[in-house]
Amino acid sequence: MAMFIRNSMARRLYEMSVDSDDDCKFIDNEWYPVKLDAMPPNIAQLYITSFRDSATDEFLQRSYSKHSSIVIQLVHSLLKSLFLLFMSATSANGLLSRGSMFVVSGSQFQSLMRTPSFNPTYVEGTSLLDIGAGDGAVTDHLSPFFQRVFVTELSPPMQWHLASRGYTVLPDDSWMESGAMYDCISLLNVLDRCDKPIDLLYKVKEHLTPDTGRLLLGVVLPFKPWIEHGTRWLEPSQLISLTGYSFEDHVSALITDVLEPVGFTVISWTKVPYLCEGDLFKPFFALPDLLVVLKA
Repeated sequence: MAMFIRNSMARRLYEMSVDSDDDCKFIDNEWYPVKLDAMPPNIAQLYITSFRDSATDEFLQRSYSKHSSIVIQLVHSLLKSLFLLFMSATSANGLLSRGSMFVVSGSQFQSLMRTPSFNPTYVEGTSLLDIGAGDGAVTDHLSPFFQRVFVTELSPPMQWHLASRGYTVLPDDSWMESGAMYDCISLLNVLDRCDKPIDLLYKVKEHLTPDTGRLLLGVVLPFKPWIEHGTRWLEPSQLISLTGYSFEDHVSALITDVLEPVGFTVISWTKVPYLCEGDLFKPFFALPDLLVVLKA
C-alpha cells in the first residue's frame, strides 16, 4: 500500500506503523522460544520460559511514542552525528536522553532468581551492584528487591542519569579493589563490551556473598565482542570464542567452556529480547539475549 501514497512524509508514517506491528509480531514469534531438544539435557532442564509481559509492553509503547515524534528524531539524529565526532555513542545518547534499554522486568527477575537460598523479595540489608548500568532504566526493574543499590558506569552523562535516579554511583572499577560483598551482581550485556571479560567474571565471583550471592548475567548471542573506546570501536585484548552457529549452540558453549571453568554453577536461564529505543526509522532495536543466573 505504501507505494500508492504520493506524499513522502505520509508514506513514511504509514511505513513506520507497519514496521512497528511487524516488529512486535517478530518478537513474540521468534525471540522467546528456544530449541531445547538441540541442547545438552543438563542445560536444557534449567531453562525457564519467558514471555512478553506488561513491563515489556510499557517500554515498547514509550519507544513508539518517541519514534512517532519525527521532528525530535531529526534533531536528535543531527545532534548525535555532531557529538560522535568527539565522544562515544553511549555518552552522546546520555546527553540526548535517548537509547534507553530494556532487558528484564521485575517479574522475570523473580522467576529466574527464586530458589530456596535466594528469594527475591525486599529484605533489609540486601545489596545489588549493577555493573555498566547505563542510564539506570534497567536497574529500575531490579532495585525494588534490594535495600542498597550500587551502580557503575564509564560514561559521565550516564553517571548523571544514574545519580538523578538516586543510585550510588561507584567510581569506575573501585568495587574491584574494595572488600565489599554483594547479594546480587548484575552484569547485563557488558561481557561483550569489556576488554578482559574472563578477568571480570573472576572479580565478580570474588565479590558475591558466600553461598547465597548470585550473578545475573546477560549476553547477546551470537557473541560479537567490541570495546567502545572514545569515538572508536576496538577488539578486546581477551577474546572469548564460542563454538557453534545457533543461539542454543552458543548458550551451551558459554556455560560449558567459559562460565563453569571460572567456577560458576548455573541456577536458571532464559531467552529474552534485548530492547533499545529506536530512531527515525525504527521504533526499537532488538537482539536475542541470554539471561542466566549463576552462583559461585
